[in-house]
Amino acid sequence: MDRELAEALVAKLETAGAIDSKGALSYSCAEDREVITKIIVDLEPSLAHSRAYVERITASVIRASYLNLYKVLGDNLDETTYLSIVRNKILVDVQGKDVLMQIFSSCVLIKTGQVEGPFLEFIQRVCAKKKGNEGGDSCHGENDGSVTKCDAADEVYLKPGCGGFGIRNFLTLFLSIEVSKSLAEKAAAEALADPVLRDKGIALAERKIAILTEQLEESNPILSMITDCMTAEGAATDGGRVEEAKAWALKKVSANQALKVCSMKYNAMMVALQDEDR
Repeated sequence: MDRELAEALVAKLETAGAIDSKGALSYSCAEDREVITKIIVDLEPSLAHSRAYVERITASVIRASYLNLYKVLGDNLDETTYLSIVRNKILVDVQGKDVLMQIFSSCVLIKTGQVEGPFLEFIQRVCAKKKGNEGGDSCHGENDGSVTKCDAADEVYLKPGCGGFGIRNFLTLFLSIEVSKSLAEKAAAEALADPVLRDKGIALAERKIAILTEQLEESNPILSMITDCMTAEGAATDGGRVEEAKAWALKKVSANQALKVCSMKYNAMMVALQDEDR
């Protein structure tokens, strides 16, 4: 799909109410493929006979609603699971071949909504499906090293004691909150009557969003390296491979330092942006 058609599709989705003022695809639309498919075909009737191509475009539109998750987890989860995670606002991370999920409840034990209160946090770690040094033990296969198959289709084994939680989620949570605030600021600016203030507010909010998004994208591979090092160090330690464990520990320290440098870089960018706005 060329850029012109893509932009026309976005505009059509906005008109149809499928995309909100913050650029997010509605859950109801994402879960109804036919709505998106119809918009695509109405926009470009010549595609009506290219069902496979239209389906790829539809899948790309839907994937946009969970793109950041997909960049981390890839095809480890199916589309339905991804949409469920987004709809329920679940934080997700991956460590080794395990998927980690975290969700917070609203405040409890409070009489009004204007005061602080405790909340509940639920954490689940779904362990790898495949047998071997890197995964759980629910599946088994031949001794030739071929891909293993589970006894029950799509059954996931919860390995006892494989606790712990991904560090990526804490940074993702912070950045997602800041992005949401910036999107709200952009929407508020768009509603201003004064064109000068409106344009200035929109530009500032868009720059904030760009910085925060770029930070998340640059941090992701570093965070993956940290979790991979932790996993490999643990496996080497369990296997009695002392020198290998030390090597992974050093790589982990280096990755942590890279994350600090990355965070300082984007913190400086946000400070500079705020100084410009004064």
